[in-house]
Amino acid sequence: MSDVDTTYLNTPLKINTHEWIPQNTVINNVHTIAGKGVNESIRVTNKLTEMYGGVSDGWMKRVGKIVSGKYEFDIHWYEHVDIGCVDFKIKTYKERGWL
Repeated sequence: MSDVDTTYLNTPLKINTHEWIPQNTVINNVHTIAGKGVNESIRVTNKLTEMYGGVSDGWMKRVGKIVSGKYEFDIHWYEHVDIGCVDFKIKTYKERGWL
């Protein structure tokens, strides 16, 4: 799978106790940082294969951004061409300044 500019969040993602990023939110600036197609390996491929299936060399660690009216989020997840996207998490986020 080649890098794409956008993908979609396939599950709601908790920000804090009262706020969530909704399912189907667009994730922009998507690219692969480890695994299939790049020179960096994924340390948890055995876990991913045991939990979700697929072959271990088919997994990729992906990153992207979600920008809302209030926040900018850096999102990380794992993806396999035969399985799809799993284990979304917010790596960092910051409140956006007013323009």
